[in-house]
Amino acid sequence: MGDIARIELIGGHPAVDFVNTLGGDHQTLDECVHSYDDLLIWTERAHLIDAHQADTLRSLASTRPADAARVLDDARFLRSSVDRVLRAATANESAPTDALDHIRDVHADAIGAARLRMPAGAGSPGRRQSGGYDWTWPPGAPRQLAFVLWQLSRYVVDFLRTGDLHRLKRCAECRWIFLDESRNNSRRWCSMKGCGARAKMRRYRAGHTRTAPRP
Repeated sequence: MGDIARIELIGGHPAVDFVNTLGGDHQTLDECVHSYDDLLIWTERAHLIDAHQADTLRSLASTRPADAARVLDDARFLRSSVDRVLRAATANESAPTDALDHIRDVHADAIGAARLRMPAGAGSPGRRQSGGYDWTWPPGAPRQLAFVLWQLSRYVVDFLRTGDLHRLKRCAECRWIFLDESRNNSRRWCSMKGCGARAKMRRYRAGHTRTAPRP
């Protein structure tokens, strides 16, 4: 089973790395998000939430385990929908409508709980505003345990709207997806030190077997 604290974040965007929390090869699956706490660990590692937010939500989850379990299920369901959309993009196919609708519904729920606020410090006296207003979720918002899900949906929708979807590829060795940002669009593996190394070693052994002299 995958370890969420050690999983590599090499997809090129949090939305892609989120999909990759369900790993494995092309025949088997390897789940890395086993609990709400795993979800917090990953979203903090991906810089979607900070350490203080993670600690607050972790404490709240300990008093509301059933609610935390529901958010975990919702996050996995969202991941499944995003996975289907991104895999369609890697094949240059239209995304499933039901998956897109589900992503929209989660995002709409997130925005419904949010407020438009200016980032901290942006409106300080004597300081020129460096950015516009942004969505924020107040600490006392209803269903606060869903904060991680809201943040995920935000990054997912931003990526689907403005990301370089044409650069998405599937790893030739495992089920991970990645953004190929190489200059000649030649990347084949999610990681050279993992899947790339295994593929090259397999080719080396196959070639060595073919060229070995017969006894």
